Amino acid sequence: MEFPLKSLAAFGAAFTVTTLLVEWLSTYVLGWYETKWSPHVSFGLYVFAAFLLFIPAALLGFAVGAYLVNTERDGWRRAITGGVFLGFVFFGVSRLILRLDSVVLANTLVWGTLLLGSGCIGAWTRARRAEFVNKR
Repeated sequence: MEFPLKSLAAFGAAFTVTTLLVEWLSTYVLGWYETKWSPHVSFGLYVFAAFLLFIPAALLGFAVGAYLVNTERDGWRRAITGGVFLGFVFFGVSRLILRLDSVVLANTLVWGTLLLGSGCIGAWTRARRAEFVNKR
């Protein structure tokens, strides 16, 4: 079994583009940014945090989840779908934690979404229903 490089690259590209596009739309089009800063500073800080923390964490979770499924399949279509889906879910979670008072719950939601969510998407990308049916 080889490492799933095609699906990892497809997932990383889809998640990166989706999360940055959604954040750009929310900052510049909808005006959802920190009022004490300008939209440029708010978006710039998000991009910095995304490339430093969020995207590597999502790629790590995806890689572990995809590697745990023992198959030769390395489908990039499911990886793109999963990356776009996780980008939207992460945006929703990041907006939800702004309303929470619990720091522990907020961190659990963010890092659970990035690590466990992307791990499940990685496993789903490599898995196929026919493989599970044929092993009976």
